[in-house]
Amino acid sequence: LEAVWRFAEALGVDIRGAIYTHAHADHAGGMGVPGCREVHGFGCPISAGEHDAEVIRHQCALPDGALRELRDGDLVGLGSLPVHVLHTPGHTPGSICLLLSGVGALTPRG
Repeated sequence: LEAVWRFAEALGVDIRGAIYTHAHADHAGGMGVPGCREVHGFGCPISAGEHDAEVIRHQCALPDGALRELRDGDLVGLGSLPVHVLHTPGHTPGSICLLLSGVGALTPRG
Protein backbone atom coordinates (compact mmCIF):
# COMPACT_ATOMS: atom_id res chain seq x y z
CA LEU A 1 0.00 0.00 0.00
CA GLU A 2 2.90 2.36 0.51
CA ALA A 3 3.56 2.12 -3.23
CA VAL A 4 -0.02 3.31 -3.91
CA TRP A 5 0.54 6.38 -1.73
CA ARG A 6 3.89 7.12 -3.40
CA PHE A 7 2.33 6.74 -6.87
CA ALA A 8 -0.55 9.05 -5.93
CA GLU A 9 1.90 11.58 -4.57
CA ALA A 10 3.95 11.44 -7.80
CA LEU A 11 0.75 12.15 -9.76
CA GLY A 12 -0.21 14.99 -7.45
CA VAL A 13 -3.29 13.07 -6.31
CA ASP A 14 -4.50 13.37 -2.74
CA ILE A 15 -6.11 10.16 -1.40
CA ARG A 16 -8.89 11.29 0.92
CA GLY A 17 -10.73 8.08 1.68
CA ALA A 18 -11.31 4.44 0.82
CA ILE A 19 -14.63 2.66 0.34
CA TYR A 20 -14.66 -1.12 0.54
CA THR A 21 -17.46 -2.74 -1.46
CA HIS A 22 -17.44 -6.05 0.42
CA ALA A 23 -15.77 -7.95 3.25
CA HIS A 24 -13.63 -10.52 1.45
CA ALA A 25 -10.03 -10.31 2.68
CA ASP A 26 -8.65 -9.89 -0.86
CA HIS A 27 -10.53 -6.57 -1.00
CA ALA A 28 -10.88 -5.28 2.58
CA GLY A 29 -7.79 -6.93 4.00
CA GLY A 30 -7.26 -8.92 7.15
CA MET A 31 -5.97 -12.44 7.73
CA GLY A 32 -2.46 -11.39 6.72
CA VAL A 33 -3.60 -9.36 3.69
CA PRO A 34 -3.06 -5.57 3.82
CA GLY A 35 -6.17 -3.45 3.56
CA CYS A 36 -8.43 -1.36 5.80
CA ARG A 37 -6.19 -1.40 8.85
CA GLU A 38 -3.17 -0.20 6.88
CA VAL A 39 -5.18 2.44 4.99
CA HIS A 40 -6.52 3.69 8.32
CA GLY A 41 -2.90 3.78 9.53
CA PHE A 42 -2.13 6.28 6.76
CA GLY A 43 -4.77 8.55 8.33
CA CYS A 44 -7.25 7.87 5.56
CA PRO A 45 -10.96 7.56 6.41
CA ILE A 46 -12.40 4.15 5.55
CA SER A 47 -15.98 3.15 4.80
CA ALA A 48 -17.92 -0.01 3.99
CA GLY A 49 -21.50 -1.22 3.74
CA GLU A 50 -23.27 -1.52 7.08
CA HIS A 51 -24.02 -5.23 6.60
CA ASP A 52 -20.34 -6.18 6.12
CA ALA A 53 -18.93 -3.67 8.60
CA GLU A 54 -18.71 -6.01 11.60
CA VAL A 55 -16.92 -8.71 9.57
CA ILE A 56 -14.43 -6.14 8.30
CA ARG A 57 -13.87 -4.71 11.79
CA HIS A 58 -13.13 -8.17 13.14
CA GLN A 59 -10.92 -9.54 10.34
CA CYS A 60 -8.91 -6.31 10.11
CA ALA A 61 -8.74 -5.72 13.89
CA LEU A 62 -9.90 -2.14 13.47
CA PRO A 63 -10.17 0.17 16.45
CA ASP A 64 -13.61 1.40 17.49
CA GLY A 65 -14.84 4.24 15.32
CA ALA A 66 -12.36 3.58 12.51
CA LEU A 67 -14.92 2.36 9.96
CA ARG A 68 -17.78 4.48 8.67
CA GLU A 69 -20.85 2.39 7.89
CA LEU A 70 -22.60 3.20 4.61
CA ARG A 71 -26.29 2.49 4.17
CA ASP A 72 -28.38 1.90 1.08
CA GLY A 73 -29.31 5.30 -0.31
CA ASP A 74 -26.43 7.19 1.31
CA LEU A 75 -24.77 9.87 -0.76
CA VAL A 76 -21.01 10.40 -0.47
CA GLY A 77 -18.83 12.84 -2.34
CA LEU A 78 -15.98 12.03 -4.69
CA GLY A 79 -14.60 15.47 -5.32
CA SER A 80 -17.52 17.26 -6.95
CA LEU A 81 -19.22 14.01 -8.01
CA PRO A 82 -22.11 12.63 -5.94
CA VAL A 83 -21.76 8.89 -5.33
CA HIS A 84 -24.88 6.90 -4.45
CA VAL A 85 -24.50 3.83 -2.22
CA LEU A 86 -26.58 0.81 -3.25
CA HIS A 87 -26.87 -2.26 -1.01
CA THR A 88 -26.48 -5.20 -3.43
CA PRO A 89 -26.30 -8.44 -1.44
CA GLY A 90 -25.13 -11.52 -3.27
CA HIS A 91 -21.36 -11.55 -3.52
CA THR A 92 -21.43 -11.07 0.26
CA PRO A 93 -24.48 -10.28 2.43
CA GLY A 94 -23.30 -6.69 2.74
CA SER A 95 -21.98 -5.99 -0.75
CA ILE A 96 -22.48 -2.47 -2.00
CA CYS A 97 -22.20 -0.86 -5.41
CA LEU A 98 -21.34 2.77 -5.96
CA LEU A 99 -23.27 4.70 -8.59
CA LEU A 100 -21.65 7.83 -9.96
CA SER A 101 -24.39 9.97 -11.46
CA GLY A 102 -23.80 10.40 -15.17
CA VAL A 103 -20.71 8.17 -15.08
CA GLY A 104 -21.76 4.61 -14.24
CA ALA A 105 -21.37 2.09 -11.45
CA LEU A 106 -18.46 0.73 -9.46
CA THR A 107 -19.29 -2.82 -8.47
CA PRO A 108 -17.78 -5.34 -6.05
CA ARG A 109 -16.30 -7.19 -9.05
CA GLY A 110 -14.83 -4.13 -10.74
